[in-house]
Amino acid sequence: MILKELADLMDIACKSININYNDINVCELGNQIMKWHPARTGKKYLLDKGVKEHISIDMNGKDGALRIDLSKPINKWNKYFKMVTNYGTSEHVSDQYNVFRNIHNLTGIGGVMINVVPIQG
Repeated sequence: MILKELADLMDIACKSININYNDINVCELGNQIMKWHPARTGKKYLLDKGVKEHISIDMNGKDGALRIDLSKPINKWNKYFKMVTNYGTSEHVSDQYNVFRNIHNLTGIGGVMINVVPIQG
């Protein structure tokens, strides 16, 4: 879930690399819900902001998410995305090495990764 307080991280990330939403493609881990926003999903929110392309990856396949197992290496989209977001998805993946390896490999040179995960304990 993308909380209102966390949505600003995407704006900060864009500013940090001097780009606008309409200049980027985004990979979102999970089919993120935004209960506080009329768009209701991260996909709709980012498409409404004008991103060039958006894909989401979630084994549940909901809200247009691609059913791809993040615990296995993803060879498609190598260094392709300008922004990769992980709002509380990686902790549900059994192989932490591969999920963060995938995030790294999906992110293009000069791109940004946003990882927001809960604190253990």
